[in-house]
Amino acid sequence: MKKLITLILVLLLLSALPFSAAAAIDPYQNHGTETQVVDDADLLTASEEAELQKLAEQVFEETGMKAVLVTTRNAGSYTNEQMAGEYYDNSFRQAGFEDGLLLLILTDDSEWCLVTHGKAEKVFKGSAGDDLFDTVRGGYRNHQYFSAFQNYFSNIKPFIERYESKRVRNIVFSVVIALLIGFLCSLIPMARLKAQVNTVRMNSSADNYVQKNGLKLYVNRDIYLYTNTTYRVIETQRSSGGGGGGGSYTSSSGSSYGVHGGKI
Repeated sequence: MKKLITLILVLLLLSALPFSAAAAIDPYQNHGTETQVVDDADLLTASEEAELQKLAEQVFEETGMKAVLVTTRNAGSYTNEQMAGEYYDNSFRQAGFEDGLLLLILTDDSEWCLVTHGKAEKVFKGSAGDDLFDTVRGGYRNHQYFSAFQNYFSNIKPFIERYESKRVRNIVFSVVIALLIGFLCSLIPMARLKAQVNTVRMNSSADNYVQKNGLKLYVNRDIYLYTNTTYRVIETQRSSGGGGGGGSYTSSSGSSYGVHGGKI
């Protein structure tokens, strides 16, 4: 009888333990590359998950990047960047998808984490990762989860196009600067060559060109012709604000990831 009572008490104690302390998702497991929308936190309906999966596949077809969304209650014993980074690393990067990003939503603490790899790390470097999540934040706060995650997938391509446009402008600018420097450098030997072939020399005085006492000035006046005004901008220190620009995470396989995240 005592053993039965002890067993019942143990079962009651176990039932009272917070099972949410352990993460429901094991990021070190290979979850496959087919599913890019994992709604472990049950924020979406089955049809909404399927629609978002189509958007994720469209992003890959148009950009070559794997865009992944994972929602769960908490990261358990893992850090947020560890959960997100290891999930992408073990399920996607090791399958050959070097260019990609994963957005992790943790509902218990209302936190988000975005990890980027390959080309995505360059595209969403600095504040760009925070800017991408800003397109998600409003809908999520209003509990419009499907709309919020639609914005996540739909805005990836415009960010890539903006990055590519800026990169092209930088290349053109670099080429123009290089040509300008080359042109200026070519002026030096040209000036030396011109000096060697120029046999005409400037006379230091005008005695040989004027008749002595041939010019007499009877009136001498100073006439004010021009004015010159110079403006100088006084710089004021601008206050900085907004996101921190992200950090980095190195996975267990040694791969480096860009990391953004914080409170939703």
